[in-house]
Amino acid sequence: MIEGPPTEPPGEAIAEIGGVRTPIIGGNFVSALNALDRAWFSVELQDGLRLEYLAPVKVEIDGHTMIEGSIVAAYPEGASVEIHVQSAVAMTEETMHGWLLQEFPVQDAVYAAARKSGFDDDHINIHELDKLPHEVFEVVVGINGVEADPPIRIGTVTFLPSRSGRQILDQFDPYPEWAEEFEDVSTHAVVYTTNQHMHNAQVEALAEIDLALSWLAIRARYGLSHLPDGTLHRYQRSESNAAPSRCDLIALRGLQTGRRWMQRLGPRLRASPLKLGARSRSREPALPRELPFQMHQAMLSAQRALSVEDLIQRSQALWESLEFYLAGRPSEQLFSLSERSDLLKCLRGAVPKDQHQRVADLLNWVDQPSPKMALKMAIEEEGIPITDSEFELLSKIRTARNKATHGG
Repeated sequence: MIEGPPTEPPGEAIAEIGGVRTPIIGGNFVSALNALDRAWFSVELQDGLRLEYLAPVKVEIDGHTMIEGSIVAAYPEGASVEIHVQSAVAMTEETMHGWLLQEFPVQDAVYAAARKSGFDDDHINIHELDKLPHEVFEVVVGINGVEADPPIRIGTVTFLPSRSGRQILDQFDPYPEWAEEFEDVSTHAVVYTTNQHMHNAQVEALAEIDLALSWLAIRARYGLSHLPDGTLHRYQRSESNAAPSRCDLIALRGLQTGRRWMQRLGPRLRASPLKLGARSRSREPALPRELPFQMHQAMLSAQRALSVEDLIQRSQALWESLEFYLAGRPSEQLFSLSERSDLLKCLRGAVPKDQHQRVADLLNWVDQPSPKMALKMAIEEEGIPITDSEFELLSKIRTARNKATHGG
């Protein structure tokens, strides 16, 4: 590894943090063949300057980019702050919890590791990766909270007894060291999917399994005496509390090439403990003993947005949190009472009588700003620092969320 001594950056050094550009007053840059690029530098926090530490960072010297990455730490020093930056932090934050590969093309292994580290297909270039064959993959994962004997099919997923599901292990040589744990379930879920890469086959299969488990959990809580088609169905209260879930170990094999792996699943991110010591600032500002109902719900929704894996569910929870945060805020009236009365009279005159109430209900919303407009007003009112690109991103997330919610 080559590391230079701490020096003042030559020429004009600028840090761009979330679109905010600020001069660097001193720092050090480290580049190595066997480690991720990193840097630490100081900037002065002048009056009115606010930095978003979660935003992307780019450091330039004399117009040349030296490093792009993310802030991993920031230490205030009087009126300045020392900022530590690292490139490709996803490679250290994303985690693989255990992986056994057999008869596996190296391109597919590298591709899986890159995808797991946060890279998308547009930023992956692996020699001869596109020459891997498309084939059918058998994907098997253990299931808790379900007993399936004989096998039963839900959607594209087949639930079958463990004695059948464990047969995929016979394809491994040597026998996997996790075999006993993989077998120690009452039921396995099996999905067959066609793909070129095992990583993508696993992602698709797990999505199908999670969907089937969601169906089973909801179906177990169906309490009406008759099914939607009018037939009677058997009911047992003990089963209505069922909470089926999948286990941590998953096994895959390609039916054509014989490539196979077993992987331990787990949290996507490597979570570090939150240190609540004497120097912790997590208590500032203090959490009030009594919170408005809307703020209480906003915090619960925000926590769900941080923890859920599915992107649509995450966007739903994010905007649900913002809508709770905005609830009950006063807004400027665009129309006076007399104008609203005249408008209602005109609208009622243009539609049949049985639609008058609907027109009146819609008119009650005429002074209500859209959620995005209300958010922009709250941001301006409270002086929240946000760039145009960040607000545009929030708007795009809401648009995607609305399309998914309303059938788009």
